[in-house]
Amino acid sequence: MIRIGRRFPALVALGSASRRFFAWWREGLGGLVPPAIRSWWQETDHLVLVTFADGRPVFSRALGTKTEKLAMASGQTRPVGTVKGTRFMLEIAPDHVLQRSLALPMALEENLRQALTFELDRYTPFKPDRAYFDFLISGRDAVRKQITVELAVVPRTVVDQAVASAAALGIHIGGAVLVDDVLRFGNACRNLLPAGARTSHGLRGQFGVRLALLAGGILLLAAVLAIPLWQKRAAAISLLAPLAEARTAATDTDALRDKLKRLVADHNLLPDKKWNGHSVVRALDDLTKRLPDDTFVIQFEFDGNTLQVQGESASSAKLIEILEDSPLFKDVGFKSPLVKIQGTANDRFHLAATLEATERQLADAEPKESRPAAERVMPPPPPSASQPPPLPTSAGAAPPAPATAATVATGTAAATPAARAAAGKAPTTNAAGGKQ
Repeated sequence: MIRIGRRFPALVALGSASRRFFAWWREGLGGLVPPAIRSWWQETDHLVLVTFADGRPVFSRALGTKTEKLAMASGQTRPVGTVKGTRFMLEIAPDHVLQRSLALPMALEENLRQALTFELDRYTPFKPDRAYFDFLISGRDAVRKQITVELAVVPRTVVDQAVASAAALGIHIGGAVLVDDVLRFGNACRNLLPAGARTSHGLRGQFGVRLALLAGGILLLAAVLAIPLWQKRAAAISLLAPLAEARTAATDTDALRDKLKRLVADHNLLPDKKWNGHSVVRALDDLTKRLPDDTFVIQFEFDGNTLQVQGESASSAKLIEILEDSPLFKDVGFKSPLVKIQGTANDRFHLAATLEATERQLADAEPKESRPAAERVMPPPPPSASQPPPLPTSAGAAPPAPATAATVATGTAAATPAARAAAGKAPTTNAAGGKQ
């Protein structure tokens, strides 16, 4: 301890300053603590002053504003009533101590001990290596930026001889103090014994008790913090099983929903394809009604989205305008130039068009009340999973069979015997709109 104090004086000064601060802090809070607990906690109740008279130790204790001598048992070196944890402090007679009040710059407060060590021979007749000293700051003047320091200096020989005598009796001295300082300042009094020479043997028991109390307080604090966390953890663990069940049920529900979607999609595959596409029957019906009577279709091709028509017509120049008036066709144009047929008024044409609206769009846009009752066609309902939509019909008649290039290649439709019989009475129209 002495070596550490001599090697690191700044560390010793810091320890002394911290002890004084905590002593002041405890004294300030002591008024809020019940007297029974305060008397047990304060170290002054376990402090015994030691002085020597004719080579024999004399023990006393500070009680309020006075001291009380302690009795000595015969053959004993310690006073009666001392317990484990008692601190023994060397009481120095006032006539051996030089006391001065100094006014120093406030800037020296941070390194005050070091500054007093360097200037001790200027303030006192002692050199730093021949005396022990300690100080208290009794006042501060913020206007003048000064502090008032109460300095106490004692020759080393006086303290060292008394400490050696106490050590010979087995008494460990923890400091050298003045009685007036102990009565006035308590634990914050000036201790003239250097920090490196002090012993804490007598405080081990009390320190152990305080350490145990501190450890107990830390454990209680940890318990207060940990119990809510533990309860939340237990609640979270208890919710894991219902959460797993809910997750499994949600997974099964998702699987059933996906399966239902697949089944509905498979069931509505053909109806959806029909309703979202273009009807060759509707296209052929509209084309037949719009082509002029002097037009004959030789070849008709339909690939689901576009159609191509080849044939002969005396009104070839008007075909594009006629077909563009239809809501079914767009982008109508000739695929090749018109070819004049020798000896006739007809031209050979080859045109193409793109179907614009799907069957669903046409059914939704077709008004029900705008047509006569005999020709009114009820639009089929949208397809559903239980009822596929019917095929679209024209003018209330049954839908004809889809036309192919082979059936319309000759430009004429197959006639039944009844149709042939009526041929002499009225002209007939081929499948592409040409009249005979």
